[in-house]
Amino acid sequence: VFGASLKMAAFYGLYTWLTHTVVGASMVFIPCALASLVAVCPFLGTYWACVPACLELWLIQGRGLWAVLLAVSHLLPWYLVDTAIYADIGGGSHPYLSGLSIVGGIYWFG
Repeated sequence: VFGASLKMAAFYGLYTWLTHTVVGASMVFIPCALASLVAVCPFLGTYWACVPACLELWLIQGRGLWAVLLAVSHLLPWYLVDTAIYADIGGGSHPYLSGLSIVGGIYWFG
């Protein structure tokens, strides 16, 4: 479970950095850190990390097509990558149980 969580955090942090850099968003570090943290606990989707950049591209820079492309590019891995990484977990554990075990470990050990 820990290895899968580490893979998810690393992938989503780097993927968010790559997509935000490619589209030219000015705020890159905070969404990357947020995506990495949210990837560990599957209660929220990692696509929420792209919302500030989408709003910036659409409202401030006036590039609505790039905002839509960024949102779509963050929705696709949610469907494809998560299932591939969770398939590596032995025993066929559900993502909710994985997230619950991580949160419980953080709560118990501080």
